[in-house]
Amino acid sequence: MVHNDKYLALYILSPTQALLLCSILAILLVASLYIWALAGYEVSNRNDPTVIKQRFISVVVWCLICPIIIAQYVHVVDPHLIHRNGIIKDKVKNPLTQDTGFIDTLLSMVFWESLGVRLDIAHNIKSVLVSIGLNLLWFYGPLVEDWQYVLIHQHKDTPPLHVIRGFIIGPAAEEWIYRCCICSVLLNSGFNQAFSIIISPILFGLSHAHHFYYQYSTVHAAEEKNIRKIFLSVLLQLTYTSIFGGVAAIIFAKTRNCFAPVVMHAMCNYMSLPRFSWVRFKSQKDYLNCAAYVFGLFSFLFLLFSLDPRTFSGV
Repeated sequence: MVHNDKYLALYILSPTQALLLCSILAILLVASLYIWALAGYEVSNRNDPTVIKQRFISVVVWCLICPIIIAQYVHVVDPHLIHRNGIIKDKVKNPLTQDTGFIDTLLSMVFWESLGVRLDIAHNIKSVLVSIGLNLLWFYGPLVEDWQYVLIHQHKDTPPLHVIRGFIIGPAAEEWIYRCCICSVLLNSGFNQAFSIIISPILFGLSHAHHFYYQYSTVHAAEEKNIRKIFLSVLLQLTYTSIFGGVAAIIFAKTRNCFAPVVMHAMCNYMSLPRFSWVRFKSQKDYLNCAAYVFGLFSFLFLLFSLDPRTFSGV
């Protein structure tokens, strides 16, 4: 439940229904990327400019649809009325006759606040700054290792459409669906925070499994060696996307702000995976780089789990 001074956003989903709804939202996001095939378009090459533009349209439309679907299961009510009638969340099975209607729910700010959308500038700034600070600690090792490569050289030849996809549309759409929508539904439907933080990144990681289809269709996959290579590549991607998804879910659960995970996602995409060139340990610099990795990671984890949600609720 999320509330402001006047109203309360009451989710009337059982845990099972919430889990089913979240799975459907995740599956249909991926399906929207391939729906263009029904019109005869080529959809397998994710780096084709036409495919990229089609997917922009798909994810934007789906991002607009998701809150409309969720609003069907949310009722904006007067919390005093609920307490006076003795109604508690666990007993709500049907829409309350005293609540606002579906359109009113969509127009209510408390509903959007339950999805992490806030008009409070101070809250937004604080959440984003915390996200940036944590991310810089997470990538402290790679930045010490070679900050010029990380910040300048690795993306200097990246096509504009790829930049928009990787640093703007992709992070915004995925965080909106998997954190703001899916994680919010789980957090407000009877699941504890730990379970919600686990389920959201699992769905996020699995949603990248469709990349196997792209890689399979663009190489000579008939050879067993290539199939094994593709599988390991996708498995690696599922692993690091799930890990990131867990971090983003924690950030969202603690800040309840939509901008914080989006900024973190965009920064992670920009930084890319660490190169770990120091693992050779051939010079003193390699040991220093290793120490920077360890320091950054442990500092990041310590501060991440030390975040107190109450510091954001009072902003």
